[in-house]
Amino acid sequence: MKIKINISEMDDYVPIIDMDEHNRPIIKYVPKEIKGWYKNIHKVGDEIEITLKDERKCHIRLIGIGQDIPEKKYLSKNKVYTFRVVECLERQSFEIASRWAEQVFIDLLPNEISKKIIKVKKSFNKSYSCFLPSEMEVFGRNIRSIENVDDNIWYQYYQKQFVPYYSVDMDKRCVNSWLRSSNITAFYSACSVNYIGVEQCFDKSIPFGVAPCFCVYIP
Repeated sequence: MKIKINISEMDDYVPIIDMDEHNRPIIKYVPKEIKGWYKNIHKVGDEIEITLKDERKCHIRLIGIGQDIPEKKYLSKNKVYTFRVVECLERQSFEIASRWAEQVFIDLLPNEISKKIIKVKKSFNKSYSCFLPSEMEVFGRNIRSIENVDDNIWYQYYQKQFVPYYSVDMDKRCVNSWLRSSNITAFYSACSVNYIGVEQCFDKSIPFGVAPCFCVYIP
């Protein structure tokens, strides 16, 4: 039986030499063996445990495939996998939480993960390697913000029924956590998800949980 392979799927297969019924050499394409830290990630919602460089253990969850747009135009959007940390790794004010997610978090990830991270485009001509999710990306609409209006990403994981919007701390207790979006009606407040999964706005000075996202390119 012949297997048809689209050009866009060629990266998922490797050529091997085989013999046909007349003992003549032919080239066959077989699915590429998946190796590395992501080998047990098969679908949106899957989680794996990782060990950070500071020796803390946490889980990362696949929340979207082919949704974020790579900053480098030659990379295929379909190969971009978006992950989010399940447990809040820090408890900080909004400004510090945003900087920590964007600048510090990547240095805590294992090298095998960080070397695959790519920058992706977000609203207002910004690009991120690691970032807090926006209100739109979690809830699928702008309730109190205008963040992410350009690409309208609603991560596939949060589109499912009965998935938790809230985050947990390292002891698995539900906690409030910051989103990336500022409140459009009050400059001193920003969007967050409370401990039962409801979107709310709070003063930016309040320390809430930090659960960053990152995107990797898996050919």
